[in-house]
Amino acid sequence: VVMGSRVQPRLDVINGQEQRRLTLPMLGKAEVDQYLEHMGMEDPDLRQRAYEVTHGHALCVSIIGDFWQNREEQKQPFTIADLPELQVQEFSEIALIRFTNERVLKQLKSPFKELTRYGVLLRSFDLPFLRNVFPDLLPESEALERFNQLIRYPYIESRGNYRYAFHELLHEALAEETQREEPDECRHCHKCALDLSLI
Repeated sequence: VVMGSRVQPRLDVINGQEQRRLTLPMLGKAEVDQYLEHMGMEDPDLRQRAYEVTHGHALCVSIIGDFWQNREEQKQPFTIADLPELQVQEFSEIALIRFTNERVLKQLKSPFKELTRYGVLLRSFDLPFLRNVFPDLLPESEALERFNQLIRYPYIESRGNYRYAFHELLHEALAEETQREEPDECRHCHKCALDLSLI
């Protein structure tokens, strides 16, 4: 049986010795280029821009592909040649916001929604660090279980040595918005991180 999931499923019936987990890598430039060309994006410069924005994250690439097809259906195609840089930048921001809101935050429940919204402010983290910054979200009795669930999300990257970080695309999409909308919480996170010399 082969299963694909963005979140590691609980398999109570199949014991751990019979399970084999594989982490799929980011898409390469050629794969992103081929997918977007298949979606109808003919401009190679625009496909290159999409690759740079997504860093090869498959979910983000699919969102940009959907966005592109929606624009085509609405008879609003665009190319780099006939758009100023600002609109190309807007294309990137739309993809980021859509990825963040539709595919990440809207689907999360507390405490993972808050851990994601504020955790993107941190450069990297491990369990003790996250517990110090967010003690209410990671109470001692549930900290390990919640942390293990958080790091299974596809937008969390392992940095080795038990350290993790939010995917750069998610960081770019959420950090500025969070700082603008909730400056007090952001200051608290930064102060905790600086106190621990980890930001």
